[in-house]
Amino acid sequence: MRKHDILSGLFWIGIGIIFCVGALDIGLGTPKAPRGGFFPFLGGMTLISLGLILSLWSFLRPRIKDAKERIFPPIYDLRRLLGIFIAPLAYGILLERLGFLLTTFSFMVFLLAFRSPRRWGPILVVSILTCLLSYVFFVILLKVQLPQGVLRI
Repeated sequence: MRKHDILSGLFWIGIGIIFCVGALDIGLGTPKAPRGGFFPFLGGMTLISLGLILSLWSFLRPRIKDAKERIFPPIYDLRRLLGIFIAPLAYGILLERLGFLLTTFSFMVFLLAFRSPRRWGPILVVSILTCLLSYVFFVILLKVQLPQGVLRI
């Protein structure tokens, strides 16, 4: 798995570089007056950073000698992976109907609980904080109108 993680990191670094080069061609602008390439450039830099972290972490971590490297994960992991791929689709479908706050809260609870079952307290706290902070960021700071849904919140 170590080699695959290093290659995955290098792949995402390459994709990030492509994003950054494309964004520079479009033009970045300034933080107060961004142009079309500003957010793709930030996304590319994020991909580069995360790819570097993954590659370096995989390269520098000690190799576990007794761990079996499997090509396919066990069926339990495949169900979990499928659930995590379906969750954003459900989020996009339900966003208009249920509204931003309810859908985002449900989405976060699902992802945090589905990823690895833990105590409900931290899951609920992280989900509520995510909803509130994203609401403050989008509605109050950026003045974006988000779907209200059935609760009209």
